[in-house]
Parts: sequence; structure tokens; C-alpha cells
Amino acid sequence: MLRGICYLSSATRPFDEAALEGLLSESRRNNAHSGVSGVLLYADGDFLQYLEGPSAAVDETMLRIRGSRRHRGLRVLLDEPIEQRVFADWWMGLARPTRSHFLALSSASWKRAAAAARQPGSMPPGLVLLEEFWSGQAGSTAR
Repeated sequence: MLRGICYLSSATRPFDEAALEGLLSESRRNNAHSGVSGVLLYADGDFLQYLEGPSAAVDETMLRIRGSRRHRGLRVLLDEPIEQRVFADWWMGLARPTRSHFLALSSASWKRAAAAARQPGSMPPGLVLLEEFWSGQAGSTAR
């Protein structure tokens, strides 16, 4: 069974390019090993991350994330079973959206309406926005 989870958090200190690249490299290594894919957005000291994969692997990844001292105030926006991956080609992708894009994504509804939840292949509005944002990112850091 696959599971998708999205969360927000705030960095405990600002991340420069070198720190982001280090985090990205570590995430890719861990995710490739556990079979988790997803994307990470960073804007003005805040993170939004979407992870997907086997439920046990997502649990393990979230335990590691919750224990990290790199961020605080972790708030889960979405945590539900999924039928298929949205970001299957990304062990971990990274984008640095504008603050307005970040706010739009973080404040979107991450819950599906009851009727939509019964429709195969339906996604929460927040995840739809994230997928649309990601598909428009020519400068996203590669797989």
C-alpha cells in the first residue's frame, strides 16, 4: 500500500545553497534506499515537503524528519493512502518558489471533499496545485 504525506515546517536557521544541496543529497540517498519519492520546496526559511511510497517506508522517513534539528513546528497537511505516485521520477526534487507561490501551496486545501474521495485517481486540491507548480518548474534541481 502506498501513502502520501505533506507537511510544513520552519528551518531553525536559514539555509544557503550549500546547506540545501547537502539536505537534498542526504534525502536522495535515504529515499532511494527506502523507495520513497517526493519533492521539497524551500522559501524564506520555510519548508513544504511531499513524500510518497510504501507506508512503512514513509513512516520511517517521517520519524527521521521529526527527529531532525534542522526544522521546527512540523505540521502535517496531508496523510493518506494513495493509488499511485505523483512524483515517481524524483527520489527528492527541490524547488525554491516565490513567497506567493509558497503561500498559495501551503494554504491550499489538502483535504478532498467526501465525494471526490470516492473517485478513483482524485487528488486533494493542494496536491493538484503542487503537481501543477512542479510541472512548470524548469529550474527544479534534477532527480
